[in-house]
Amino acid sequence: METAAAGAAHDYDDPVEAEAHATFGAPYLYPAQRLVVDNILDGRSQIVLMPTGSGKSLCFQLPARLLAGPTMVIVPLLSLLQDQLRRLREGPLRVAALTGAQEQPERRRILHGLAEREIDLLFTTPEALVGRFGEALPSLSVSHCVIDEAHCISEWGDRFRPAYVEMGPVIRAAGIPVVSAFTATASGDIVRRIREVIYADAPVSVVAVDPDRTNLRYTVREVLSKRRALVECAERMARPLIAFASSRGGTEHYARHLQAAGIVSSRFYHAGLDADERRAIERWFFESADGVLVATSAYGMGVDKGDIRTAVHLDPPPSMEAYLQEAGRAGRDGRPAEALLLHAGGAERRRLEPMAPVDRRRYAAMLGYADSRRCRREQLLAPFTDGEVACSGCDVCDREVAEPPPEAAGIAGLVRWHRGRFGLRETALLLGGRPTYDAAALGLRRTRGFGYLRDWREAEIDEALAALLAAGTIERRRRGFVPARLCAPRSRPAMRFPWTSAGS
Repeated sequence: METAAAGAAHDYDDPVEAEAHATFGAPYLYPAQRLVVDNILDGRSQIVLMPTGSGKSLCFQLPARLLAGPTMVIVPLLSLLQDQLRRLREGPLRVAALTGAQEQPERRRILHGLAEREIDLLFTTPEALVGRFGEALPSLSVSHCVIDEAHCISEWGDRFRPAYVEMGPVIRAAGIPVVSAFTATASGDIVRRIREVIYADAPVSVVAVDPDRTNLRYTVREVLSKRRALVECAERMARPLIAFASSRGGTEHYARHLQAAGIVSSRFYHAGLDADERRAIERWFFESADGVLVATSAYGMGVDKGDIRTAVHLDPPPSMEAYLQEAGRAGRDGRPAEALLLHAGGAERRRLEPMAPVDRRRYAAMLGYADSRRCRREQLLAPFTDGEVACSGCDVCDREVAEPPPEAAGIAGLVRWHRGRFGLRETALLLGGRPTYDAAALGLRRTRGFGYLRDWREAEIDEALAALLAAGTIERRRRGFVPARLCAPRSRPAMRFPWTSAGS
């Protein structure tokens, strides 16, 4: 492939190494980086499996300085696009972006810059690519197309972002000579889907780097209240800390709970915020040394913050690949970091029922990871490696698997003792035991179990009861207009309960 002239530093005979050092300050390229760069410069398309923090960006930024035509990078999220632009505009590359929200004069200016080779790197999204930009693409002499976070083709394209599936024909019709699909992790099924959509099943090489992040320790903790567990994580675990929630509303609820618990250096982030809010939060967390950010996966792919010490998952991700991707946001600087999954099995298993078969299989594997007592690292990496996995840290191998929360047995015992006497609301008031609950009016103050969860917040108690209901540990029965009752065996258990009762 034709390349543009590159200035070489006098210490390097190799022009590629010279460019890497002179332009990007890299004293050398790792073998995997050099292989990927050489494939691009030699005109070979590829699927690159390279874990977070292993120098993926340099693999396409360096060739962008050497190729005759511009490099186009397709990213999944506008937040990622904006972050890339923010960082690269401070460097030697000439960068621009095409999005669906731009005015026509701005789009014409960028297309002219591409045609005149005034732009090295162009960022865009699948939706922008399959729109009007795709019509102009064949005339722009793009030398290299990069699909970043390419696992989204399989995980998102077949469900709610059809542009991911539609962009394959657009790229092929443009005659771009080299197409590289990058992702941190991908099982065989995902690699096959990438090959089918982007390369139309044509032969393409796969460059796979060992996905293990040896500085990252994996842990699973079974909890009754994820709100309470998150507060404990923020108080006890190393920061900066990022906590992933599965919904936009969830990020807001968890962040507000942190604030109410006194964790003032906490924020929430999701794609529903306006652009100014997102940029402000990204900047705050990027600069923070002890911040706690509750985010959807939009942040996981959105900002490159190297010093995150802890990644907490409040909900199981949809697949093992997604978990490796998101947990890998911690410890990108190579220093020790922790990946913690909070698990409340009953409600999470119920999500399997409405899922499509492929999604159900992936999510079930994630739940199996949470429930098992096998090496966490071995389970996560088994789909991506052929040989044995040496664990460098997980709760199972370190013999530090946490016991189930003792409060579960305590609440279940209380429910059995009272034999359906109280509904859900009364039970929550009984457990909380606070004067503000007006417990005396309900006749609860001298009732066995009053104040068992005295130091828990109201929302945490409600969450614990919901978790036990979802798990089938406790049940409720409806009798006409009678409030929901917690049901139990007829006989009272002959046992001592783990609470102090004011009236027993």
